Amino acid sequence: MDEEFQDLLQQFHISDPIKDILNHLGYDCTLTFGLAFSSMQMLDQNIQRLLPPGEDDTTSPVCARLRALWSRCNSIHMSPPIPSAQTFPPTPIATPSPSTFNSSSNWHETLPPKLSPDDVTAMKQLFEKNYPGEVLDSHSTPSIRLWSLVHQQKVSKTIKYIPIQLRLSEHQYSAMIETRSSKPLRSEIQLLSQLCWDDTPEMDITSVRFSRDWFNRTSTVLRNAYVLCGLCHLQVFKAFDAKVAEHTFVQLDQELGLRHVVAQEFFSADKKIWAAISNLYSQGSWSFEECLHEMTVVRSDISSLLQPRPRIPKQLPPPRDPKGKGHKGKGGGKGKNGKGKTKSFTFDKKNQCTYGFNDNKKVTLCMKYNAGECKRGDSCPYFHACSARLQSGRPCMQQHAAKDHRGST
Repeated sequence: MDEEFQDLLQQFHISDPIKDILNHLGYDCTLTFGLAFSSMQMLDQNIQRLLPPGEDDTTSPVCARLRALWSRCNSIHMSPPIPSAQTFPPTPIATPSPSTFNSSSNWHETLPPKLSPDDVTAMKQLFEKNYPGEVLDSHSTPSIRLWSLVHQQKVSKTIKYIPIQLRLSEHQYSAMIETRSSKPLRSEIQLLSQLCWDDTPEMDITSVRFSRDWFNRTSTVLRNAYVLCGLCHLQVFKAFDAKVAEHTFVQLDQELGLRHVVAQEFFSADKKIWAAISNLYSQGSWSFEECLHEMTVVRSDISSLLQPRPRIPKQLPPPRDPKGKGHKGKGGGKGKNGKGKTKSFTFDKKNQCTYGFNDNKKVTLCMKYNAGECKRGDSCPYFHACSARLQSGRPCMQQHAAKDHRGST
């Protein structure tokens, strides 16, 4: 008999005569005995074969122990599937990770066990002692799942990127759990899946209103999770978050043609920043606090990944024809045969546009060219086009100087 089966025989106090009978019948391991009978009813029909001579009462304590022994052996081999090439005795079978059932969370390993209430209370008391000015409420306290995940990183001495979806506060986590509990009854497969796998609530990043307020709330929850676990000082993490916010929501003049990052660009940059932190921490000579200080003060990863992007200009309508239309010809007024007098234009620097758009590209107009004084020709770094301001507020942009402009402005 194998060791596992012998331990179970001893645990259920199976007598030596019954052990000899089981061994004689070939039941020498948990698999042969657990799968020999397909049900408890089938075991009761054949249980007298397993009893020594003179034992006929199927309700005796001996039969009860045999039923308990069969139930334990059967449960060992009926819970996970048995591979076709498995040998005797059975080897432990690895269970699949929850990521195979929930690919949207980017979770690639088994969820760590949740922290006990005693550990949570002890960490909160230490946090309040070290930072008496910080308030831990339901909106700033990390969810128990996020908290446990960060604590697991401390225990395993590894820093890994935590997806945005899992950065939930205690209030958000509880609200999602309550929403799920109010749903209608689910099927047996859904209930069984919920028992087997920890279905972690997640933030829906597709409906996030990306703003500084959202960033402050989310970063506060993640920051408190690391500080509560004792991985770094609060002020070091605050300086890191302040630099990220500074480059993420930078205020830019519209004339520069630039904008700050949008939600998807921020999510991608955040993942790369935490990958750099993880790489530093994995070298062994850096603490997590030193990694944050390095990224905040020394390195330029944050500023380069969150640098302003070019703003795509709106396509402007084509400029109006400065010449009016007569009866048969073109002119600024109505007269005989459609010809009339056009209004002359006097060059005035106050009535000029300094830039315009050529093929949807912003260009700076040459003022000397429009005054008839530019002698650089094709080597001029500025664009040669009429800078006369029209009634619409846009430049003329025709291939003539402003001093030669004709028409209304």
